[in-house]
Amino acid sequence: MIDSDKMREFAETVVSDLTSAGYQALWAGGCVRDQKRQESPKDYDVATNATPDQVRTVFGHKRTIAIGEAFGVITVIGSKTTGNIEVATFRADASYSDGRRPDSVRFTDAKEDALRRDFTINGMFFDPINQQYIDFVNGEADITAKLIRAIGDPHTRIEEDRLRMLRAIRFASTFDFEIEADTYAAVQANADKISAVSSERILLELSLILNNANRKRGLRLLQQSGLLQHIIPGITTARIESEPESWTRLLDSLHRLTKSPLETSLALIWTTIGEREWTSGNRKDLESHQRDMKLSNDSIKTINWVIASLPKVLTASTEFWPEIQEILIDPRSDCLMNTAIAVAEREDQRNHIRFCQDMLDQPIEKLNPPPLLDGNIILQHQLATGKEIGRLLKAVRDAQLLGEITTTSEAISYVESVNGGN
Repeated sequence: MIDSDKMREFAETVVSDLTSAGYQALWAGGCVRDQKRQESPKDYDVATNATPDQVRTVFGHKRTIAIGEAFGVITVIGSKTTGNIEVATFRADASYSDGRRPDSVRFTDAKEDALRRDFTINGMFFDPINQQYIDFVNGEADITAKLIRAIGDPHTRIEEDRLRMLRAIRFASTFDFEIEADTYAAVQANADKISAVSSERILLELSLILNNANRKRGLRLLQQSGLLQHIIPGITTARIESEPESWTRLLDSLHRLTKSPLETSLALIWTTIGEREWTSGNRKDLESHQRDMKLSNDSIKTINWVIASLPKVLTASTEFWPEIQEILIDPRSDCLMNTAIAVAEREDQRNHIRFCQDMLDQPIEKLNPPPLLDGNIILQHQLATGKEIGRLLKAVRDAQLLGEITTTSEAISYVESVNGGN
């Protein structure tokens, strides 16, 4: 497990070793931003005027990985408690033909390296040896002003990597910052171009937005910027405008979520917007949308199970208990209950949720007691064969869960009575 203090010490050591070898080395990017915001960095990146070959000479080939060498990036291998550190040579980027990576790079100095980065808050450096910030892009001022501002021309920054539009939304929502006017205008003007970005990269950014406590603001920014309809298929601007009450209800529900893995938020979104369509059994279009997003099979199954099960949870205490019990013992029930709590607006719905929570608080042997019968017992007693066994086992299980039978002998008698009735 990564230890944040040891990770920081390792990052300091990397800078110290490069400096001792005669090179300039600085912390760069997100770790500097987080430190300036008085947050603990999740990782550390180092920028240097040492070339990739020189970095590998300093740390040794056995302690380095040259996966990103074409872009001037060398990974310095740490321990299990420190993690690895990426060391990038100061660079300037050529054009971005694919809207993702530069066609080529040339090595340069710290200032030009800062000017190629996405936003001012990510363009600062920090010298951990001398405890000094180096800021060529006024990132410190924008952190103080709580602004997300593109470095240089925002349209150019977006053309270089269109994912930066989603990153702007993510930083604004998770940090509770505003997006500077020209930067926001560039996002709105280029929103339809987000489709050029791979679905996998989009999904990762969307996950980071929806997993954060400020997910309500994140979704609102996605919609206002014009990005939402391009990243969550089926949730179009026209649909939102035609269902204003559903949109307001969705935002309020997202705000009420206490735990939000991606599946919970997406289930909530698809349950609320286009509710009649997605909950009416017409799932083929929804599954097609989900696969277009590159959601995993497990995520798709979880989301659609939550959507299908949610109406029963909201009326649980009036439903057939064995059906509710089957839902509550499912490993995905935590996701379902979080969704139910978020969407419940009426007291009767909250009462049904409390009923489910009370059932979940029971000892597992009471909530989900071992079955009284299995197929072998039915065959041994010659009670049924073939497909009839499954029907009888379900009938016995339902009777057990309803408290009508409590022992195996009672279960056998129950089957005999059911068969006799047939």
